[in-house]
Amino acid sequence: MASQELNFLYPTNPNPEFATKTSRRQRLAILRFSVPPTKIKRLVDFPPGSLTQIQINNSAYALCNHQGTLRCFDGRCPHAGGPLGDGDLDGDQIVCPWHAWAFDCKTGVNDFDPNIQLKTHTVIVQDGNIFIDLSE
Repeated sequence: MASQELNFLYPTNPNPEFATKTSRRQRLAILRFSVPPTKIKRLVDFPPGSLTQIQINNSAYALCNHQGTLRCFDGRCPHAGGPLGDGDLDGDQIVCPWHAWAFDCKTGVNDFDPNIQLKTHTVIVQDGNIFIDLSE
């Protein structure tokens, strides 16, 4: 997941006829993808080798910094709901603290069953701050 500039993620539509030429469903779909990214923390406070659990609006996310590359996944283990961000970052594996299920920190794929994969979320770094795009 490459870092992106916030200014290019959420362009505004300068066309005043936009609302009259699109259906309500189309406008709602566009608004759904216009949710601004959520600020998580400062990059200097999250060095390589870090893993943390984040709670946003009753949803859990696991944020990891693997060799300087930031990645975010759904924070509940699909096995038993363990908090993945409270586990360990062992090499390139996120290890669940409850039953040691492991997931590749680059892809979210389970190390035992490749059909099990964590949902990923785009991570954006801008002005030294870490943001997660939850509109996906």
